[in-house]
Parts: sequence; C-alpha cells; structure tokens
Amino acid sequence: MTSRRNRRTWAAAVAMVVATAVAAPTSVMGASSGGPRPGAETAGDTVYPAYGNGGYDVSHYDMRIRWAAATKRIVATTTVTAKAKHGLTGLSLDLARNLKVGAVRVDGRVAATQQAGHKLRIDLPRVVRKGATFRVKIGYSGRPRTMQDPDGSSEGWFRTGDGAVALNQPVGALTWFPNNDTTRDKARFDVRVNVRSGLEVAGNGNLVSRRTSNGRTTWHWRMGRPMSPALSMVGIGQYDVDRRRGADGTPFISFTDPKLVTPATKTALRRLPRMLAWLESVYGPYPFGSSGLVIDNVSSGYALETQTRPVMPGGADPSTTVHELAHQWFGNSVGPRDWNHIWLNEGWAVYSEWLWAHRQGGPSPHRAFRRTYAAHPAGDDFWTVPPGNPDRPENLFHSAIYDRGAMTLQVLRERIGSSAFQRLAKRWLRDHKYGTATTAQFIRLAEQVSGKQLDGLFEDWLFAPERRPAISPTRVEQVARQPSSRPQSGRFVQIVHGRDKTVAVAGLRLSRSCDGDRVPELAATDPGRGVGVRARGQANSGSRQLRRRAVRRLPSAAGGAGEGAQGAAPQHRRGGDRRL
Repeated sequence: MTSRRNRRTWAAAVAMVVATAVAAPTSVMGASSGGPRPGAETAGDTVYPAYGNGGYDVSHYDMRIRWAAATKRIVATTTVTAKAKHGLTGLSLDLARNLKVGAVRVDGRVAATQQAGHKLRIDLPRVVRKGATFRVKIGYSGRPRTMQDPDGSSEGWFRTGDGAVALNQPVGALTWFPNNDTTRDKARFDVRVNVRSGLEVAGNGNLVSRRTSNGRTTWHWRMGRPMSPALSMVGIGQYDVDRRRGADGTPFISFTDPKLVTPATKTALRRLPRMLAWLESVYGPYPFGSSGLVIDNVSSGYALETQTRPVMPGGADPSTTVHELAHQWFGNSVGPRDWNHIWLNEGWAVYSEWLWAHRQGGPSPHRAFRRTYAAHPAGDDFWTVPPGNPDRPENLFHSAIYDRGAMTLQVLRERIGSSAFQRLAKRWLRDHKYGTATTAQFIRLAEQVSGKQLDGLFEDWLFAPERRPAISPTRVEQVARQPSSRPQSGRFVQIVHGRDKTVAVAGLRLSRSCDGDRVPELAATDPGRGVGVRARGQANSGSRQLRRRAVRRLPSAAGGAGEGAQGAAPQHRRGGDRRL
C-alpha cells in the first residue's frame, strides 16, 4: 500500500513536471529530446520556476568587477565554465535587465545574445556536445540595484553610505552577475573586485591577494568549495578589518563598519572562534577553510548566511550569530535541492540557537519547544504555512519555516532518542556534503537511522496546514518493548511531573537513562507483555534536576525489593557540549 509520504512525493513530482512544462519556452519543449537543442529557461524549482536554467552544470565562475565610487557603476566580466548535460545549440543565464550586456564569447567565438526580462539568451556559435566543458565570457556594465521579493523584502545589490553589499537569497544574484540562479547548481568562485584605494572588499572564502596600482586596489577572493549563487556576496566600504585564528588554525577575517565598532561588536568577534568550535563539536568538522563576519549599515533588515562570511546588518547578537554560523553546515554545505525544502536550512539553524541558549544556561530545547507551541494557539496564522511545503515565494521566510521547522526536529529527537538524532544529523551532513538534498531524503534517512516509521510525525509537523498538532502534556507514550529475560521481582509506581499531573504505572520494571538534554528518562516495562510506558522528566533550567519526579518502590507479593528503583534522580552537569 502506498504510504502518505509516497503519495506526497509522487504528487510533488507531478507538480514539478507541470511547472517545468509551463515555464519552459515552447521551442525548448518542442525540441527532440535526443538531439542538440537550447537549454531550458528554468531549473524546475517549485517556488521559483522562472529562475535557473537547464542543459548544463556550472563548475566555476570567474568574476572581475570594477566599481566606481562616484557613479556607483560597475564594469565587469564574468566567465562561466560549465558542462553540457545534453547537446546544446543555445543556453540562458539569469541577469537583471538594467545591466547592459556587451561582447559575449563562447570558447573564444563571438556569440549572438538577447536580453528578455531577467534572461540572457545566448546562441552558441557551434553545437556543444553532451558532456563537453565550455566557457562563456560575458562583458556587462551598469548600476546594480536591489530587487523586491513577493514577501516585500529586498535582495541583491544594496548601496551603503560608502560602498555596497550584495545579498542574494533567494534569487538576487542576477542583480550583479550573470549566473544559473538555482540552488541545485553549485560552483566554485573566483571574484576580483577593483576599487579606489582606501576601501576594503569582503568576499566569500579565502583572500588570495590584494594588489594596488595607480590608486586602485584589486581584492581577489576564492571560494574553493561548491557554492550556490544565492550564497555569494561582496561587501565594499571603509571597514575595520579584524583578523584572528581559531584553536585549530582556521583563519577568521571580519569586516566591520567603523561606526559599528562597539564593545558588543568586539565581543562578538572575539567569541566567533569559540562559537564555531562548539558547532564543530555538535555537527562535525567545519566544512570550509575560513570564516568571519561582515557587519555593515546595510538596509536589508535581515542577516544572511553568505558562505563562510555571514552578513550582519547593524550588529551581531549571539543568537543571530550562532544561527548564521549553523547555516554553514545546514544550507551552505548541504543546500536545499529546491526552495520548497528551505526548512532544512532554517529549522536546523533555529534548533542550533536553542542548543546554544541551553549551553549558556538557558532553557532546554524541549522548554523552547513548549514555549513556542504555547505562543501559537490553534487558529494562529503560524499554523497556516506548512514548513515542508511553503509553495509560494511569499511564504518562504514565514516564521513557521523557522520555528515550526525547529519544533519538528525536537519532536523527532524525542521520538527517536538523542543518540539516534545525533547520528542522523552527522550522517545527513556527511552524505550530502557540498551538495543538495530534499525533505524526502531526510525522512528516509531518519527512518533508516532510527528504525521507526515516521510518516505520521512528519505529516503533522511539516505538511499539515491549518492544524495545530496535538502534544501530550505529560509526554508519556506507549512504546513497544521486547519481553525481558529477567523475572519481575516487584511492583513499582512511577510518578511523572507534567503540568502537576501525576501518572502512576504499577507492575512494571523501571530503568533509567539520560538524553542529550540531560533530562533523565525512566522506562517502565512489563516483562510478560513486552510493552511499556516511557516518561521523560522536565528539567529545571537552573539546577538541571528533575522537578517533582520520584520513583517509589512498593513491596512485592513475596515482600521482596524491586529492581531498578534507585530513589531520587541524579543531578546532571550542564556540560555535554559534544552531544546534541
């Protein structure tokens, strides 16, 4: 029988095919699938079907940009190195219409072009065979600017008081360079920006060189790991540059507007290596070779996880900083195959905020979950957007994508246990490192790692619209158990705190364990029936002790003492930084 998830996956596949067919030009759809043809003018994204392109995979962008402070204009060339996925007679790239295209050459040969909307169409001077690597060099110029998203936010090239900052998510990269604007086509980048001497330039990855000649300086940044165009950035301005190294030698280069250099900012930069080291202890090795922040007076209204060097408008508070750093694993190293899967970025980033807050002495992730749940009663707009299917651009950055995504992870952790949850996180990051992935792949891996059927959990927390999932106030769940080979030697009563409600379970064997929240768990098992009840205590945020939680031993019929009743739960340390 087809599961609910399989039906969803099949329906999503049909929807994607339909969307692609609608978005693709008639000439492309009508072309023979076997012979050379123009590449599609869509990548088939569910949320942004008009962006991205088909027929090729980009492996490298080489960008050379000259920026004039007086006119705010750029004169630039971008060379795109790509491999043909089928025989190509033409292709398209995404580029803003206000940027004027000059000469375009393909493998040194002049190519005819046409700008239509945000598409740059290129007629190849000769057919590129399937599997062949080719290079397209595009000259262009103009005054880059921002574009507005359906949710009212802006992205792209932001002008600042002394320069500019480029923030591209989700499809703003086209405002300043031609590219295949889709999450699924990652590439390596070399970006050279030439500016008046006295200005600094921030970028992704490692600073290769900085050369000055005739009063102008060229900054060369290299992103040697795959990166989607949405995560690329440049920052131009008069910056205070902070250089330091982590304990493992990782270089940190941060750029701060001098007006924003405050004690709080200095603390944030000093704390950065420690934050990154903690994230490594949780998720595994940092996937890139350098890190840092760009702190500028940019009018975006949001911070962004630009690869290796997040951009923070106005300042860097701890919660936002750890959120954007967590994205280097979730969203950057492992990106969403489609914008419909963005909860895999934002849910994990918010969950990382919860983990960091708990490490600093704040509430546990379970307590954060409860508070978020209580803040959104049934009927709240929060429950109208399912994180696993935002579907429309205006929903892409809805609070449900962030917070309900994190809530999904906490529910999953409580269902499968912290040990399996930690294995899942690290396996996910390892299996899809430097690539892209989907929600369906995450669900399959969660079921594989845990050995549990999780359709109902993900249906409730990721996909169900207009419905607030129910949760148990006592967190007591019926769980399958294997019959115990040890004889039952006593009767026990388990008292569980949960909104001052007491649940008693008699005639069951008790065992105690501790999950990654450092919250003790007592499992009561009936050896004869092979079933039991598991209850988890609620941690006191100050002492980390169980609150209103005890186990009381009752005499058995034979008057013997029961096994497993150890009295009051032990106190647990606040450490455990190397576990989720």
